[in-house]
Formats: sequence, structure tokens, C-alpha cells
Amino acid sequence: MKYQALPVLLSVLSLVTPGLASAEVRKRASIVFDANDPRRHEYQPPGPNDSRSPCPGLNVLANHGFLPRNGRKVNIIDLIIGAFTGLGVDPGTSAIVGAIGYASSHNIFSLGFDLEDLRNHLFLIEHDCSFSRNDARIGNNNDFDPKLWEVALNELKKAKGGKVRPTDIGRAKGERVQDAKRLNPRSAYGPRAVAFGGIEVGLVMSALGPTGVIPLNWIRSFFEEERMPTHLGWKPTPLGVNPATVLIIGTLSLTGDKHLLAHAGRFLLDAPADIIGSFLPKLTDASKKKNERRDLRKREVSDFLSTVRYLVEEAGFNSTSVDSLDELMANWTPPEFR
Repeated sequence: MKYQALPVLLSVLSLVTPGLASAEVRKRASIVFDANDPRRHEYQPPGPNDSRSPCPGLNVLANHGFLPRNGRKVNIIDLIIGAFTGLGVDPGTSAIVGAIGYASSHNIFSLGFDLEDLRNHLFLIEHDCSFSRNDARIGNNNDFDPKLWEVALNELKKAKGGKVRPTDIGRAKGERVQDAKRLNPRSAYGPRAVAFGGIEVGLVMSALGPTGVIPLNWIRSFFEEERMPTHLGWKPTPLGVNPATVLIIGTLSLTGDKHLLAHAGRFLLDAPADIIGSFLPKLTDASKKKNERRDLRKREVSDFLSTVRYLVEEAGFNSTSVDSLDELMANWTPPEFR
């Protein structure tokens, strides 16, 4: 996997979505966040022919109409806009997820997909040991499973005062991973799965409360019903979900998993930027000198951030939110050079 994907992404999008360079982009550029958007109160569970994904967040957006309610013919740009208008997710944050997914499958993320397509285990964003889905090897990795979720929920119920903090959800994740490995000894939960799990936690907790302290019933609404907890008093915070909050909350959650060292090693706890860095390819060419390998790593980081920036701008937003990510990664020292 290499992040020299931007030229390919540009050419594919220009061919299949010519409107991106004309009226459609101008329309998108006028998108604003509406804290009173009525769709947040218009929850509609999926019908029998609707498509849904392994990701509760995307399903929430579809169930409220911020993505197509049928969950079909979605693309990266739709995800960025839907997450911003629905949950207040900073476009740069959604673009990070999109860039990771794009590295796995250029065509599906450029041309469009049905939400259920994201269950494909070849994608970097699909992983074993979900909070509420089975591993692909042994069962249904797409649909919510209340028995699996109960393992995590039992830990979350221990949160002080019914308020869930990042370490609480990290502890719940650790117990769910242990349960997954019991059910499937071949369950894969290495550094990349841990890293994307951290991103997921950071996204959900930032969306439900930028302070990272969330009422348990809001989390249950989000996971169990795949519903925005507006009926429980939640209100969105514009841009409350941004790269900084996601990485910080995600990293904090990892510290709550007492089993993490056994699952993935220590390096993910060293710095928030390690979460992003874990998706870059391993430098296995021992014949290259250290400086050459360091330069290669810098180019890969630059390619990744270029893809993130492009996606943000293509969705009709300015890319200033990517600047903080640029700074974070510019100061990042990969584990192999520490």
C-alpha cells in the first residue's frame, strides 16, 4: 500500500464525476452547518432493501437522511459532506478516513458504493474485534449483534455516574477484544486495527461531546439504534470533531485497554500521530540507508496528507483544518527511527 494515490484519484474523479469541477462544486461550497437541521429529529430505521454498513456512524447518517436513506451509490465526497452537516465532523477528519479507505480500494471509493460494501475484509477500515459486529471469518461482520455489544456495554455500565470517558470505552473495547479472540482464536487485532479503533472511538466521542465525557444513554442510542440522541438532549457541536480531538480522545481510550500490550505492542501509545502513521506501509527494505528510509517515510506522509487535502477541497470546503494535521505529522518521528 502506497499513498501515491492522488494522481489516480484526480483522474478517476474527473472522468466519472465531471460536475465536481463546475456547478456541483459551487453548490457544495455554499454548504453550512445548521444546528437546527430537522433531519436530526427524523430518525427512520432502514427498510428491508436498504443498505447499511459495519460502521454505526455511517448508518446513523443514513438513518437521518444525511446520506441516502437507502444507503446506495455513496462516494467519499458524500461522506465528508454528510458527516459535516449531520454530526459537525470537520471535513479534514472525514477525509482522513476516506484517504485510508481509498488506499485499500481506489475504484469503490472513487466511483461510489453501497454501504454494505464496506464489510469487505480487504479494506483497511474494516477490522476484527468490533464493539458490536462479528469477525468476518466466523459470522456476520455487517449487522449489529446485541450479544457481542453486551460485552462492551457491561463495562460501560461501570462508568462513574453514568458518564462515559475515553478510558471507560477503551476498557470496554479491551474486554470485547478478549471476547472476540475467545470466539475466534484467529481474530486479527494488530496495530492497524487498534489504530482505526482509536479513530472510531475519537470520532464517536467527539461527535457526542467534544469534552470526551458522554452520557451512557447517548452512546447506547448511537450504537444500538444507530440514532442521533437528539431525543435525549444531545446537540451537535460544529467542527467539534476535528483531527486533534479524534486523535487525542482515541489515544486516551487506548490507555484504558489493559490488554493492549498483548494485542499490539506499546508504540501506539507514544504519540497521537502514531495512529495515522500505523496506516503507512512498513519499511522492509533493509538495503536502504537510514536516511533514504526516513526520506521515503516523509514522502509517504506528504502523499497521504495531499490526498486528505484534495478530498476536503473537492467537497467544497477550505482545507485549513488539514494544516494542524500537517504540523502534527511534520513533527512525528516514526517508531522505527526512535
